Amino acid sequence: MLFGLSMTVLFVGFAIFMSFQIARNVITFTGELSQEIVAMRADRIGGTIDEQMANLKEEADGFLNGMMVDMSTLGKASAELYEDLLKDTMEKKGRQLPRYWSTQVFANTLGVGFTIQKTMEDVTQEPYYQAIMVNGAESYVGSAGRIPEAEEPVFVIAHEVRNSSGERVGVMAATVDLAILGNIATTAQVNSEGFGWIVDETGQVITHPEPGYAFVTNLWNEAAAGNDGYAEIAESMAQGKAGYQLVRTADDSIGVEIFTPIPSTEGWYLVVTLPYSVMSERSEGVIRLIVFSGIVIVLAALAVSFYLSGSVSRPIKELATYLDKVANGDFTQQLKWKRKDEIGQIAGSFNRMSDNLRHMLRQVGNITQRVAAASQQLSAVSEENSASIEEVAASMGEFAATVESVNDNVQKMVGKATSVQELSNQGRLQMQDSTRTMNGIADTATESTTVMSGVQKAAAQIAKTVRLISEIAEQTNLLALNAAIEAANAGEHGRGFAVVSDEVRNLSLETKKSAEDINSVVEQLTEQVQHAVQVIMANNEQVSQGINILEKTEDNFLHITDDVGETVRMINEIASAAETLELGSREIAASSQEQSAAMEEIASSASTLAEMVKDLETMMSQFKISDEAAETEESATA
Repeated sequence: MLFGLSMTVLFVGFAIFMSFQIARNVITFTGELSQEIVAMRADRIGGTIDEQMANLKEEADGFLNGMMVDMSTLGKASAELYEDLLKDTMEKKGRQLPRYWSTQVFANTLGVGFTIQKTMEDVTQEPYYQAIMVNGAESYVGSAGRIPEAEEPVFVIAHEVRNSSGERVGVMAATVDLAILGNIATTAQVNSEGFGWIVDETGQVITHPEPGYAFVTNLWNEAAAGNDGYAEIAESMAQGKAGYQLVRTADDSIGVEIFTPIPSTEGWYLVVTLPYSVMSERSEGVIRLIVFSGIVIVLAALAVSFYLSGSVSRPIKELATYLDKVANGDFTQQLKWKRKDEIGQIAGSFNRMSDNLRHMLRQVGNITQRVAAASQQLSAVSEENSASIEEVAASMGEFAATVESVNDNVQKMVGKATSVQELSNQGRLQMQDSTRTMNGIADTATESTTVMSGVQKAAAQIAKTVRLISEIAEQTNLLALNAAIEAANAGEHGRGFAVVSDEVRNLSLETKKSAEDINSVVEQLTEQVQHAVQVIMANNEQVSQGINILEKTEDNFLHITDDVGETVRMINEIASAAETLELGSREIAASSQEQSAAMEEIASSASTLAEMVKDLETMMSQFKISDEAAETEESATA
């Protein structure tokens, strides 16, 4: 009965807790699901904006067939011609505006806007012009409001205009009826409940199915009007978040606002207003189901508790009496229950436990006797081992002294071998220095040979040039001679030219003589260079022989160093082995002493073990283990 009441209290508490949890989770789930539905409607609004932007982009791409220019680069006359052309072009566009467009403007790079009314206006401060021409955006969506040219509110879309050369030459803008977006927003519902409206990036309501809200209400100001929750929505929108919010109006009515950003816009949001019942009715249904299920379960728990109180308590009392006897050391009793339920299984388990304990106690008694005999043998053996270990310890002490003497001699050999190795290393290093010096001499001689070869080539080039100069001098002499002859034939008129010809002829003769002198000097220089090259080559050969001899000597020193190093390594190994032997002998001696002490402890432990066996035999005498119980165990096992 007590079990049933406790289960009832626990379940009622659990049902209350689960009701609150499920109500909250169902509201959360419903809000998230509703948010997905609203997001799809926001995508549809964004798609409508994309369609209008695609129409405007087509207008911008085909504007003046790509022949528009940057008007800031034009002179006054050309600019006036383009202004007239743009006015006419925009007037024609005004006669065939796309559906939902109320006006269209082209703004050039100077910030002058050309309207479909053939007027010009300054648009440099317009948001769409700033976004595209100043900040470099490709397109723009925003600036919802009312304009004189349209009866209903509009919003602005704009796209950059580039010419066929890819140069940005202006902006094409259009105002679109806001109703095409408001109609889509108004029909946004969840489970056929609620309505939608649009908020711009400033928190201003720009579309609403009820009059008096559009371009009047701002979410940031709703708290002052007694409407709670709207400032939190505006804060989430400013952070670019989507979600849902419970709101309370000034007349204490509760609703739910689900909001999500509209694609292709800068901060516009679609908001759907729902009655709170849409969110709460599902959780209330789940709570009713939990309460009904709880009542059924509580009644079932009470019925089961009444049944169990009679069928479980009596066997448990018998089991407690049996356990008291077992606790007092009486293993001769057994439970005689024949039930097949869980209580019967418990009785069988306790009977098997009693049989196992009885069998274990018999084995403990047998083991106790064997341990007593073994402890006596252990005492005798430990005394014999102690004597043997003392003899081993004495022998290992003498062996350690001998190994220590060997180790001292080996250390002396290591010192001498190390000295020899250092001397051979020094000799090898000196031979390396000599080899590097000879290599430097060889490199210098090789470089000298290269330089002399260059000098020889330069001398040959000079000789070639001198010969060319001699040939030119001879040709000049012949030309001067011919000129003198022609001047003589010319008579009085060629006298001045004859004087010049004589001067040229004399200059050519002097040039030829100088060239011959230079050629003679070059020939002497060439012979001396050739002789110097031969001397340097002979010196190179002798240096190469010296380098070979030094390299062979260095190799010999290297072999000597390696052999001495190998010897030192082997001696070190011997020394290490000797140290290991010495250490091992000392460890063996110490281990022998430890074993001797351990054998003494074993002898003491054997004595203690004999006393413990006596105590264990005394404890075993307290348990009751009859032969009849053994027969019962054998029959139960069979």
